[in-house]
Amino acid sequence: MKNINQIKLNELLGTAGTGKTTVRNTLLKQYPNLVFSLDNLSINLFLIKYIHIYILIFIKGKNFKILKSLIAIHILLYNIDKNLYKEDTKFIFDHGPIFIISQLIFEIPLMENLFLKELIRILKYYDEVIYLQAPSDILCLRINEREENHRIKDKSQNSQKDFLNKYTDIFTKIIKICKENNINVTIIDTNKNSITEVGELVIERFKK
Repeated sequence: MKNINQIKLNELLGTAGTGKTTVRNTLLKQYPNLVFSLDNLSINLFLIKYIHIYILIFIKGKNFKILKSLIAIHILLYNIDKNLYKEDTKFIFDHGPIFIISQLIFEIPLMENLFLKELIRILKYYDEVIYLQAPSDILCLRINEREENHRIKDKSQNSQKDFLNKYTDIFTKIIKICKENNINVTIIDTNKNSITEVGELVIERFKK
């Protein structure tokens, strides 16, 4: 990834079961000071200017968890604009701003245009997106076998594939927009590469 003075964001993107958490844990061993999440961001009064969007999203989606994540994105970008992070701070999210936008589109499709406008604004802060993929049959198997709970775990395979395909369609649209906005995009098939190989590929991208 580009080594420049201005802080840039990077993100691991992919549906459930593609290996985002596993890759994150691999990266943490190499770079223990990486910032991976949007947790522990302090509320600021500047958020008032977005209040109409927050109210609309809550009314349409009734999902406070995702709304809270969008607020965290706005705080993150504000903090970057105000130079509140050290210049050597490295960000690579596994459930970051782009993923949250995809969740909003999934949960409230009628507001897709608004969310895509927000995506384009967010991408101004980005350097690279690493998109992890795998066939839906493999993803279903991984989701059912892992210990962590998931909303589609142990559902029928048709339900699981429908859920995953909807997200894949959203990601395909997002990746296209990323490329149109000159964001580096690396696509890795986590079925054709072992966990170790995927980790090494991501680390190599991260060193650039």
